[in-house]
Amino acid sequence: MSLSDVAIALETGLNAISPSIDTAWENIDYDPVVGTPYQRVYFMPADPDNSEVGGDIYRQDGIFQVNLFYPLKTGPSESTARAQLIRTTFKRGSTFSKNGINANIDATPKIKHGRVDNGWWMVPVEINFFAHLTT
Repeated sequence: MSLSDVAIALETGLNAISPSIDTAWENIDYDPVVGTPYQRVYFMPADPDNSEVGGDIYRQDGIFQVNLFYPLKTGPSESTARAQLIRTTFKRGSTFSKNGINANIDATPKIKHGRVDNGWWMVPVEINFFAHLTT
């Protein structure tokens, strides 16, 4: 069972949000358009949890982070609304699946404090997930 299936399941869930905005995916070239909001995605697996002895199943925890980028000096309402939409989509107890692998959301996504980042207003949204995988 594949860690990449977990990433794809979460990315597919993000892609399904409407209305959509541009997305800067990891390791893919992306040039932001001035004045057009976009999101940058990070899939960050943690160390595997091997608390069960003798089995080939392990728990994979991690963070699926979505950083929202909005034009400066336009106020926080649009970025806050988008962050809330992501929080609602990835609500606690949600499951996103790919090839029989379930990415489970085990906590309400955290909307972090916004800040200026390279000429944009950036708001990070941190989504905690876990999946049971086999070796």
